Amino acid sequence: MQFKIFAKINFSAILLFLLFIVFSNGYTQTFKDTVNAYFALIRKDFERICKNPILANTPVTPANRLFVKALKRNQPIISFSRINSKGIIVNEVIRGEIPPKKVNRKLEDQKWFAEIKNTKNEYSEITEEKGRYYLIWNKPLLDKKKRLLFIVTAKIDIWDCFHAISKKTTSPFLARIEQKSLYSHKWKDITKYQIDTLNIYGTNQITILTEKQDTSALARESLDISVKKVTSVASQEQKQPEQKTSLEAKKTKDKKSKNKVLIIIIGIVIALIIIFLLFRFYIWLNNKFMINSINKSE
Repeated sequence: MQFKIFAKINFSAILLFLLFIVFSNGYTQTFKDTVNAYFALIRKDFERICKNPILANTPVTPANRLFVKALKRNQPIISFSRINSKGIIVNEVIRGEIPPKKVNRKLEDQKWFAEIKNTKNEYSEITEEKGRYYLIWNKPLLDKKKRLLFIVTAKIDIWDCFHAISKKTTSPFLARIEQKSLYSHKWKDITKYQIDTLNIYGTNQITILTEKQDTSALARESLDISVKKVTSVASQEQKQPEQKTSLEAKKTKDKKSKNKVLIIIIGIVIALIIIFLLFRFYIWLNNKFMINSINKSE
């Protein structure tokens, strides 16, 4: 009987330990998911813009209006361009500037333009200008015969993206490209941290450092408490004087003891699962409000 009881105690400890591992991972990955979601929203709007039939037609003014509206919705995007199949810029809308009616600047000698023209595929890259980093998305617009009509280009200020995110969080973080700092938010004297690669369309070079949560002590403490409770119940059952000597009475006692231990174990596990799910739902809801708040503020 003792062996079975302590086997259940060990099984309970393992379950609790696994739950805390899941709990810990869910917490530390939350901010990474939030940042990914922010960039994904910008990307989704860019793709929606590129599908607008206005951009497949030659007139400049309607396309400029479309780009101006898009800049108002997306603060981190600093410019939109439209290049024709000959490598000539026909639209260029830059934040804070009046769009020119005619640009006619040639880009046919650019390597990225030649690659898009040959492959008909998108081309993305990160560029640096005066210490500032920009994410460039180039999307080709094709006709029904897969011939190149135009290329739509968006230039995103990465610093502005993280600055918008930082306004909605008190948690410290550091964004980097390779080993260079992109943006720092309350990142001082942080000795324990974790590094995650962000899932941003067009680049896998950007990583984010977040403060590592010390959940091991909490897990150990909770496990100790849970095991002590179960052990205490088991000990009390063992110390009770055996007043019944018949075989039938002994079996009844053993069965009750096993049921009590099992109920306690199941109760602890279910309670922790409920707490974990409620916490994850709270984090998800908080991040949803955070992203919506960022978008509305822009």
